[in-house]
Amino acid sequence: MFFRRFQISEDQPDALVAEIRLAFNRLVKSLPSELKRQAKQLSQEPDFSQPLNYRLTEVVENFYNPMEEFSQQEAIAGIELTGSLTKFFKDEPQVQFQQVFSKYFQGDSPTNKLPLRKIHEAAVTTGLISAQTGKVNVIALEGNPGIGKTTAVVNFLEAQSDGFMFLYFSPRVVINRDVIGKLARKQEEPSGILTITTNANLIASAPEWYKEQSKSQQNRYLDSAVVVDGVVELQHPDCSIVFLTPEQEHEIDCQMVTSTRRKRSLNEREDTMEAIARPGVLRTLATSARKLLEKNPQTTITALGKLFSQPANTKLGQKERYQFGGKIPTVIAMVDELAGDRAGALLVHELAQWLQQEFIDPFERIPSPFTLDY
Repeated sequence: MFFRRFQISEDQPDALVAEIRLAFNRLVKSLPSELKRQAKQLSQEPDFSQPLNYRLTEVVENFYNPMEEFSQQEAIAGIELTGSLTKFFKDEPQVQFQQVFSKYFQGDSPTNKLPLRKIHEAAVTTGLISAQTGKVNVIALEGNPGIGKTTAVVNFLEAQSDGFMFLYFSPRVVINRDVIGKLARKQEEPSGILTITTNANLIASAPEWYKEQSKSQQNRYLDSAVVVDGVVELQHPDCSIVFLTPEQEHEIDCQMVTSTRRKRSLNEREDTMEAIARPGVLRTLATSARKLLEKNPQTTITALGKLFSQPANTKLGQKERYQFGGKIPTVIAMVDELAGDRAGALLVHELAQWLQQEFIDPFERIPSPFTLDY
C-alpha cells in the first residue's frame, strides 16, 4: 500500500479520478504474475465512483499446511539426501533422523501421525544434536512464518540439563521480545533462565528515564541499558548499564522520546549539532553479560554476545574460556528474519568468524585443559 499527497484545483474535476486510476494501475503491476494475469482481464475502465471489490486466487504447488499430519514413514521418505546432508551427519542421515523421529512419534506404527510443524521440530533437533564438536556448524532453516523454526530451537534449549548460551539476532523487536519471553517465563513464572536483551532505542532512552526515576542518583554515569528477566532476586552489578524489567521497558517505550543528536555552543553566534556517541547493541550485551556472570555465577546466561574480558590469544583468555565451557557446554547462535537481506549474510559471516575465534581456536592452541576448580 502506498500514499501520495496531491492537491486538486477547482478547474480539474477529473484529477481525482486520474489519481485513483494511477494508483489502481500501480497496484495491479505490483501483483505476483498469476494474480497480475487475472487482474489484467478486469475492465480497463473501472468505475471509480463505486467501491471496487475483486477476488483473485492463486494455486500454490507443493504447499502443505503446518498442521497437516504425516506418519513417521512419510516423514523419513520426505528427506532429500544430498552430499551436504551426508557430509554434515558423517553417516546415513536417515538413520539419525529415524532415531530422533522415533522419540517424537513414540513408535513407528503407521497409525502414529504428527503435524508437519512438529516434524520440522524433530528435523531441527536432529541437526542440533548431531552438530560436530570442535567446529562451527551451520544449519539453515527456511520456510514461511508459523512452521516452527524458532520454536524448535527454543524447545531444544529448554530440554538441556546443562548450561547453554543462546545468542539470538532479529531485526524485528517484537519477534525478539517474543523469543526472549518464551525462555524467561513459563506460565507467567520465572523459568530460571536469565535472559538479557536490548535494542538501539532502549540504549538511547533508558539512561535519561532512569535519572528521572532516581533523583538521588544523579551523579551516577549511565550510557546504556538492557532488559533482564527469568531469574528471581537477580543481583545487579554496579556499572554504567541500567538493568530493567520488561514492565519498565514498556514504560520507556510509551513515555520516552530521545534524540540521537545534541546541540553544542561554539560561541555566542554559532552552534553545532553532533551525534551522541552511545555503546552499540552487541557491546552493551557483552558488558552486561560479563558483569552479571561475575555477580551471579550460578545463573545460565542466554541471548548474549561476547562474554570474555581477556583476548582469546592470551593464557588468561584461554583459561577464561575453559572455565566458561565447563559451565556452559552448549552455544547456539540464531540469526532470524534474514529474508534474503544481503546485510544479514554479512552478519552471519562475521558471527561465524567470532564463534571460531572465541570458542574453537582457544581449545586448539592448548593440547590439554588447565586445572580448574569447578
